[in-house]
Amino acid sequence: MSQINIICSHQFNNILKTIPHYKMDLGKSYTKKNPIKNELMSDIKDPFVSYFFNLSSKLIYKVAVLGSLSIYTYSSMDDDNVIIFNGEKNIEKKVNLSEAENNIEKSLALLLMEIA
Repeated sequence: MSQINIICSHQFNNILKTIPHYKMDLGKSYTKKNPIKNELMSDIKDPFVSYFFNLSSKLIYKVAVLGSLSIYTYSSMDDDNVIIFNGEKNIEKKVNLSEAENNIEKSLALLLMEIA
């Protein structure tokens, strides 16, 4: 199976933070300084960020890893929306945030089973 990437809201990400294996990972900078013009320019080094931007015109930010899963967010995403990519396909799901708060491991497992 390919690398699995999860794009979620900040609220769902805050619930994911309760999982013991959650590790913050702020990814890479998306800009660099142009020394000639003394200004910032785009420099996206994360291939998944570039892929998703080309697909949706939305700039996502890596916030964490959870085992082998990479977790991304973007600010205008609906609180209960989750998008999962595995390289071959992607699914977009609505999650019940109350259920996720009560048992995030089960909620995440159910999401991942749908893309397996």
